[in-house]
Amino acid sequence: MRRLHFHPGGHPGRADVQGRRTTTWAAAAALALAVTGCGAVNTTPSPPDSEGAPTSSESPSPSASSRPIAAVEPADTVSWGGPAWNIIAGEDALYVQSDRQIARIDPDTQVATLLVDGLSAAFGLNAGFGSVWASREHPDRGWIERFDAASGAKTAEIEVGLLPVESITAFGSIWVPNDHSGTVSRIDPATDSVLQEIEVSRPGGGGPVSLAAGANMIWSVSASEDTITQIDPASNEVVGELPLSYRPCHVGYASGRVWAAYCDLPRVMVFDAISGEQVGELDGRPLAIDGGPAWLATYHHGDDDFLLSEIDLATLEVGETVSVAARPHSFAIGFGSVWVATGEDGRIHRYPLGELPGTQ
Repeated sequence: MRRLHFHPGGHPGRADVQGRRTTTWAAAAALALAVTGCGAVNTTPSPPDSEGAPTSSESPSPSASSRPIAAVEPADTVSWGGPAWNIIAGEDALYVQSDRQIARIDPDTQVATLLVDGLSAAFGLNAGFGSVWASREHPDRGWIERFDAASGAKTAEIEVGLLPVESITAFGSIWVPNDHSGTVSRIDPATDSVLQEIEVSRPGGGGPVSLAAGANMIWSVSASEDTITQIDPASNEVVGELPLSYRPCHVGYASGRVWAAYCDLPRVMVFDAISGEQVGELDGRPLAIDGGPAWLATYHHGDDDFLLSEIDLATLEVGETVSVAARPHSFAIGFGSVWVATGEDGRIHRYPLGELPGTQ
């Protein structure tokens, strides 16, 4: 499974990146093929007044007042001994990151056990090739640590660019966006070495913060660039760009389309992956895109709940809306459920997919 996080743009250093990470998680949720999101946001967001700010005239937005809203309660809640900042779905388990630890959650029993201790300055987790991959950084060095997904033993430490954030698994490799280097590192998991360092934006900050894979491409967005960059994994070269009308912080792929979410407001632009043409624009954050139904996440005005509104991936029309009684800091989709990590209180809620709109 794979998921992406929101990382707002314009960050001069490590502390700012971590702060922007938590802020965006409370805002709505991540754009992903199979998973994660977070942020804190205005409950009635509106576009900035700056030139080039996006509009959303092509596709409808969810309206809480125009349709009945049913509440969805979690089927289970996992208690964890520390904050639950980040959760991902692996091949046979879920993994949750606290301040200095990674725990493994059995999807059948919902029991969390400590996997890795002594972690620090980790800006993202990834799972693949029987391993958990943690992005780490130092003021003058960035690296990826590889841990055995079953035992937690560290099996490799691979140097990449500066300020690596959340990696993805695709095309037989691990792909790492390096924010401060402006590059994407491609790691060969068979040799634990960097095959290629691909330049996608200027160095010094505001570089790549999110990656997605689909249509035989790697798609990258950088917080300082108003574009989606296309990387051909066959050549490891940048082969094109899709123009955006505002600063992106997240990218995802599903159903032949590329989805780009903005940094500073809940808005997403949708492109045809082959033609590069924009096919729609929606208000809200895409909570999840997993080949089936997708959902927009917005605040439930007046309380801490989130509204989830179903999106038809073919037409981009907004359908049924439900209220989820959990404010996600991070989430993952896997093993037939949505798993919501709530951050500081260390709780992880499980919502069966069959109880969400469009999945019955």
